[in-house]
Amino acid sequence: MKNIMSKKIFAILITSISIFSMGCGDEKKTESQLFVNPLMETYSVGGGVSLLAAGVDLDSLHKVLPTVMLTMNGSQVPINFDGPFEFPLKLEQGDHYGVALDQTIWPFDDDENMYELSCELKNETGIIEDKDVNNVMLNCSIQMVSNYQKGLVNIYQE
Repeated sequence: MKNIMSKKIFAILITSISIFSMGCGDEKKTESQLFVNPLMETYSVGGGVSLLAAGVDLDSLHKVLPTVMLTMNGSQVPINFDGPFEFPLKLEQGDHYGVALDQTIWPFDDDENMYELSCELKNETGIIEDKDVNNVMLNCSIQMVSNYQKGLVNIYQE
């Protein structure tokens, strides 16, 4: 009887390990990804980007814009300013989420002018409630900080 019971426990343990390891490849998993119930429906978190650039030729700046990185529960997504975004990490009903910026101000230049990209998040935290979240908003603006000619040095001595 003891031997049969031991075999049943061993079979249950092996089955549990197999189910747990399904989908676990070489990529690093966050803690919440490791415990996602395969029978539960999962939901995505994402949103849109707004980029204001008053008095700035945005088309010419797209190639020099810095990469803005958003993070949520250990998952990251780069923002390229040309459409909506969605995190690869899927969450279950009742899970908390919190989206964060890697920084809020990025200086950059286009060989003629120095610019500053500043961003803020709206609707960045919440709880999953039986539907995808698509209202996280990243609002950014570009402002010219200075006009300069690259390579020239201005030395002032009294």
